Parts: sequence; structure tokens; C-alpha cells
Amino acid sequence: MCVTDHGVTTACDYLLRRNILCGKTYSHPRVLPAESGRTDLRDGRVGGAKAFTKAIPTADVPEGGVASATVNDRLIAILNRGGTFYALDGVCPHEGGPLGEGTIEGDELVCPWHEGRFRLESGEASPDTDWVRDIPSFPVKVEGGCVWVDL
Repeated sequence: MCVTDHGVTTACDYLLRRNILCGKTYSHPRVLPAESGRTDLRDGRVGGAKAFTKAIPTADVPEGGVASATVNDRLIAILNRGGTFYALDGVCPHEGGPLGEGTIEGDELVCPWHEGRFRLESGEASPDTDWVRDIPSFPVKVEGGCVWVDL
């Protein structure tokens, strides 16, 4: 998770290097609690409000495959296992590895850089890879030939 205002974590540094972000600070859309009444700057929703956003065509994520999508300025890993789609945060918390370039092994996403492992359904880090932390997972739906993600 990125730090807001003046601090930037490794994940943000990775995104900045990839020219995904245009500024020096970044705040993920889920950091504002619903009771705060504050507005998420990217889409105008009040913290906690949900809306599905089109992420990627289903054809771009073949069976057993992983792909990257940018949704509301956030890098997301989209996974297809057995025709069921999953969405996880797209940046490994270890050193900012691109999880959208990872692989699926069993019920886990494997980071391509240092083989951190995350459960597809929850983003929970495997105890076998204790150098990584849990990552956010997001609800998905498939509609009109596309994967939609609810950040």
C-alpha cells in the first residue's frame, strides 16, 4: 500500500518508473474510510462507494494466464483460472515486482521477480514466502466480453 502525502513506498516507485503515475505522491482509492465523508480524487466517489470499471477484454487473459490492467490509475493483475477471473493488486509489496507478469501455480499467483506467492481468491501471502505481505483483492464480474473490477 502506498503512503499518502509526502512518503512514497517501493510500490509507488515502481509505478512511477513505469510512467503509470504522473506525480510524486499517490493515494490508493481504498485508503479513505466510508465514514470520513471525503471524496476520492480520481472518480469523485465518496470513500467506500463501489462501482465496477472495465479492466480488460476476457480474450486478453487466456485460461491459466495473467495480465496487467490499469484501473482508475491503479495497476491490477487479472487472472484466469478455469474460466474464473480474479483481480489482485498489480504490484508486489516486496520490491515492486509486476504481478501482472507473474504465473499461476495451483491456487496462487507467483511474482516473477522473487517468487512471492499470493492466494488468487484473497491476495493472502503464502507463509512459505514470508518476505511478502498480503495484497488487496477486488471483486470482479464478466460482462460483454470484458472483465470488470470493483475497486
